[in-house]
Amino acid sequence: MKKCPFCAGEISDNATFCQSCGSYIIATPQPQYTIQRSGFNPDRQARRAKVKKTKQVWLAVALNFFPFVMGLGYIYLGNWKRFLPVFGGQILAPLALQILGAPMKDTAIFLVPLYFGSWIDVYYQAKNYNDKLSKPNLWY
Repeated sequence: MKKCPFCAGEISDNATFCQSCGSYIIATPQPQYTIQRSGFNPDRQARRAKVKKTKQVWLAVALNFFPFVMGLGYIYLGNWKRFLPVFGGQILAPLALQILGAPMKDTAIFLVPLYFGSWIDVYYQAKNYNDKLSKPNLWY
């Protein structure tokens, strides 16, 4: 004897409907699972995909030397939040100084510290990026 899945009344093992509640009992076959051995290990593949490679510090700094697209080193490091203000400052600040009537040499004086500051900042950003990869994360 087994129990009805709807009303928990007792029914015979080969019954097709329950006499207590009148619902039909459909026998569902149990799925058969087979274990297949193959070379694919999804856990290993997922761990391999999470591994990040270190970034070249000299390349990040060298990318910032391009005069009209300053901040490419930030893009190389994947740091768009730092690239956009630097690039915007490179384009918008001289434009604003020109609109205000400042001579061209004043715009160059403004850009020199921006260039040097971005080179130093990209250098330390790349060093910090590589340091975070080399240290194990104990919080996962």
